[in-house]
Amino acid sequence: MRELYAYLRQLVQGGERAVLVSGCSQPHLGWEMVSHGHHIQCAPEQLAFWQRVFPQLKGDGLHKTAEGEFFVQTITPTPRLIICGSGYIAAALSHLAVNLEFSTLVLDDRAQLFGQVSTQTETRCGPFPQVLEEVPVGGSDFYVIVTRGHAMDEVCLRTVLRRPHAYVGMIGSRAKVAAVKEHLVSDGFQTEKLEEVFAPIGLDIGAQTPEEIALSIAAQLVQQRAKLGLAAGLPAQVVEAMGQPSFAMVTLLTKQGSAPRRPGTRMVVWPDGTTSGTIGGGKMEMEVTGQAVECLRDGVCVRDTAILTPEGGMLCGGTSEYLIVPVK
Repeated sequence: MRELYAYLRQLVQGGERAVLVSGCSQPHLGWEMVSHGHHIQCAPEQLAFWQRVFPQLKGDGLHKTAEGEFFVQTITPTPRLIICGSGYIAAALSHLAVNLEFSTLVLDDRAQLFGQVSTQTETRCGPFPQVLEEVPVGGSDFYVIVTRGHAMDEVCLRTVLRRPHAYVGMIGSRAKVAAVKEHLVSDGFQTEKLEEVFAPIGLDIGAQTPEEIALSIAAQLVQQRAKLGLAAGLPAQVVEAMGQPSFAMVTLLTKQGSAPRRPGTRMVVWPDGTTSGTIGGGKMEMEVTGQAVECLRDGVCVRDTAILTPEGGMLCGGTSEYLIVPVK
């Protein structure tokens, strides 16, 4: 099982899409496979079974078949945020982005400023636009341009607009933005392309301080990511955790009512009860975490239901089915 998750981690970190399927009923409870292209990764003794069953499973979600129940989830790479600049706004945004499940890269030609960005971000130092050109292309990348001056922002924007992207935002007043766009139009950039740029950047929340501006940008990033359907199948911290030798994987299978997280949300639980990722927090997560520690200790898979009731101290109501698979 550990080899399967190591393989999935390698795919996701390499920018590849994969499908993870989990058996959710006996006698196949906890059986899992990963599909990538035409290849199926699973335990050798399960290969014939998955070759027969997998073609029957169409689309994500919980499937009921003659063979049993199976949860299918397409795992997409964590959306990448590329921040041009490493000043106060960029630094504040880098800290927010990590917790918002973006894989974050900060670019600047001033390495001395990298000390203020999140330690969980990647940094690259070099002159613009050279350092931008060296970043591998990704069609679902989000670009935020917040360098130290208007001229450098324009240089970055020219480079970014020539690359595939999901989002481009640039800081600046309306007058500055209009001037930059005028320059680019005169140099042959299409007006329609420029209209896709979020500038001035961020949602209008009356932000003034660097931290408030970073918050407004982060909110816009989350909004656009949801609109484009680019939310990561696995948060970056869960992907990283899958490289460890022993953990329990908790997966939400179904949701009814006001349960906090959607199906496919995952959380890793370590033998000591610490976690990576979240399935919603609160009493429910605490109880599931304790159950996952027991499953990991005993080496057993469990499918169960969490019921959020006022009697249990959870007023929101709703239910969530979940699967716990020990990985060793």
